[in-house]
Order: sequence, then structure tokens, then C-alpha cells
Amino acid sequence: GTLLHSAIRDLYVNLRGRTIDKDVLEAISNNKKEISFLINEAIRKEFRREDDSFIAPNEQIVKNVLATYFTRIIEIDKKNAPFTLVDVEKPVHFRISATGIDVTAGGVIDRIDEHMETTRIVDYKTGATSSSIASVSDLFLEDRKKDGDAWLQTLLYCEAYLAMMPGTRVAPSVYKIKNFQDDLESDRLEIKASKQPGVRIDDYSMIRQEFMEGLSSVIRKIYSADEPFIMTDDIWSKCA
Repeated sequence: GTLLHSAIRDLYVNLRGRTIDKDVLEAISNNKKEISFLINEAIRKEFRREDDSFIAPNEQIVKNVLATYFTRIIEIDKKNAPFTLVDVEKPVHFRISATGIDVTAGGVIDRIDEHMETTRIVDYKTGATSSSIASVSDLFLEDRKKDGDAWLQTLLYCEAYLAMMPGTRVAPSVYKIKNFQDDLESDRLEIKASKQPGVRIDDYSMIRQEFMEGLSSVIRKIYSADEPFIMTDDIWSKCA
């Protein structure tokens, strides 16, 4: 994950402020030499090597995996093109008050871009990530499955970006890099309860109030002196 973020950041950082269409993305995709260079640089930094005089077998495997991930990101971008790249690896934060306690939350957004008056808050994920959740409240369950946590993180970034740019229409977007489906499934969050039609979240404001209520509830629990420490019921998957 660290290597991918480093390499993809170096690819897109010079495109900030530009409108990126399918032709631009096709040119990037065909420039195998540049992609290889970016991957090599990321590996060199991570492994603290001076040159490529010796490449360990595990590094070659990493290179091949990263090249595949690059292709995946570019293919997803083609589906969403054209868009204007606003920024990459943007630090953001916001303040939230819960029963008299002020907490700062935030992080670093992988990428911010704009398309048709909507600002996408994009996060790249190489781990298991769900395409939908049953409800926003499920993100705050103590014994929840972890495959929804990418959405929890991205929604935090949406709130932080709004604190910096009030009035912006923002949408959470997660690129599920490992999920190689032919139809390139949507990068947007879907709220889908069992046996019910799903609702695609194209505007964070659709769920903002519910999300912030859930977040405030978690903060109150964390800081409550009356909240006990208890062991999870999901021992096998979380403690093994």
C-alpha cells in the first residue's frame, strides 16, 4: 500500500489543475517506461537502495504487482474521465465536539478531483473493501467487519474537506484496487439493506447528519469513564 501510494502520487502530482480525459490516461497507460521508473523509485525509497545493481526476487514480485495496480487505477480513471485533478495527498482535519470534549479528526486524502460540479474524495485501497454497507450506523458497530472501514475513513475525509471548503458538493470514492472485475464496479458508496434496492451516495450531504451522529457517539464512548473495556465476541477472526 505504501509503495503504491508513493508511486501513484509521483505520477499524478504534476497533473494538478489539469483536466484529465481518456486520451491523457491512454498516453499514461502506454508510457510503460515512465510507469516502470516511478515504481522503481518507490521501491528504491522504501528499501533505501542506491541503485538497481541487485534486485531481490521479492522486489521483482512487488514490481509486477504494482504495475498491475497502476493499470487498475488508470482503467477506473478512464471510466470516470474527464475530471479535473485538484490535489494529491492533501492533509485535512476538522474539529468535532461531543459533550464538551473537542477532538480533532482527519488525515491525508489520496486524491481530490472534480467532475460535473462534484468533488470526489478518492482513496486507494489494496485490501478487502465492501462495495456497500447496510446502513451508516453499521460503520460504528464495535464488532463490525473491517471491510467497511475504507468508507468510514473516506467519509471522515469528506467531512474534513467540507470544513476547509464549506458548501462544496463532495462524494466519497474508494478505488478497490484488488477487485479485478470486468465491469469495473462503481467507486461510489452504496447503502443497501438486505433485500432492499441500493442507494448510491453521490453527495455526502445525503448521509452527513447520520454519519456525524455516529461519530459523536463513538467519541463520547471513548472518553466516558463509565465505558468498560470488554473483549470482542468475534474472537476467531479478530484475535487469531
